[in-house]
Amino acid sequence: MTNNEKLVRKYAKMFCGSMKKAGRYTPSLYDEYSNLYLDLTGSAEYEEFSKYKTMGIDKVYAAITHAKLCQDKGISLDEARDIWEKYTAKNIRRIFRTVCRVTDILPNGYKIVSGWLYDDAQKRINENCLTYGLLEYTDEKLQYKITRCAYIELFERYGIKEFCKVFCNNDLCIQVMHRKVEFIRHSDLTDGSCCYDEIINLKVKE
Repeated sequence: MTNNEKLVRKYAKMFCGSMKKAGRYTPSLYDEYSNLYLDLTGSAEYEEFSKYKTMGIDKVYAAITHAKLCQDKGISLDEARDIWEKYTAKNIRRIFRTVCRVTDILPNGYKIVSGWLYDDAQKRINENCLTYGLLEYTDEKLQYKITRCAYIELFERYGIKEFCKVFCNNDLCIQVMHRKVEFIRHSDLTDGSCCYDEIINLKVKE
């Protein structure tokens, strides 16, 4: 079994599991999802955006396939996004929140999470995946404004820009931190002109 076949099976099962929990499952969905995923990942868009290694393009296309197949079934993008948020992303975000809670207990919690986000920003800048209008990192806070995002550009290609918010919302897991860090999201690119976040070092205020 090739790696692509394994991915198709993984994401098709994930999609069907989410649709069952949402009461939207039909027996044909597994094959329909598999065929659509293979079709979309064989596209020129997939080839073009694969150059951005930090995107996790296969996971992004799992979300695009989810949204497009839901649309084909007469399910609105709002409901499709709700299904993704409630069921598909639930376990992944639970793990991330747990990591954030543990990090928040550590004396250097701010340094860990802000350092990770800053290093990630540098990687994305280097491969031109994201464009930052502002990126400032001090002992007091990390703040950034993202003015261009390859994720949004890809979702726009498929006419589902608003569904990209499911990836924007992944970062909101950091909001569980409240001892060493405060995460503030002022805006994101699906709704406004930039994604503007601040990560505040609460230890400095002590």
